[in-house]
Amino acid sequence: MHPPLQIRESSQYLLIFHNEIVRGPAICFIVFGNFKWEVLCNNFDDSPFFTSDYPAAIEKMEDARILNRIVPLTPKYALRIRPDLAYDRGQADFSFSKFSCRSRKISRRELATLNGLIVRCAEDSVFYCDDQPWVRPFISKNRSYRIEPQTHKQRTPTGTLLVFTHRIAACTFPPEQSAHRQRVGARSTTVRR
Repeated sequence: MHPPLQIRESSQYLLIFHNEIVRGPAICFIVFGNFKWEVLCNNFDDSPFFTSDYPAAIEKMEDARILNRIVPLTPKYALRIRPDLAYDRGQADFSFSKFSCRSRKISRRELATLNGLIVRCAEDSVFYCDDQPWVRPFISKNRSYRIEPQTHKQRTPTGTLLVFTHRIAACTFPPEQSAHRQRVGARSTTVRR
């Protein structure tokens, strides 16, 4: 069983997570802090969560207007933030009265799916620990994607409604970006997409 998630509010930090400090400006969490959060627990030592230079992957839901955010925190933990369309974004709730959180273990398959999203949403670099033999082929398989804006037009009786969102789309990279670059540091490796 995992120890409970501890939440701390201050002007600079929002979370202390299982005795690991996750740093970030609290202002980023005003809206996200009023949604449902899932703490995703990875118990597979040979397959850590990746992170990247864009460390907030998007996850498509059945409703095209909703994109979950996947935020890797450590090799063992990540957050899934589930937006709520009913939340009134015009009225900022600094008390986080709509916040809810649950913790759960994920399967190896779900971990692979989430790491795939993290790689696909990266801009240039993916970071991971423990250079396992499967990592580079996995990154190569998922690297030719990017996040791009998407607009849908919907006709209404009184005009046109524009719905703006994002999606993960396939892309091609120039040859100079296709070579991998590796930097080995304190148990971390960077792979250039």
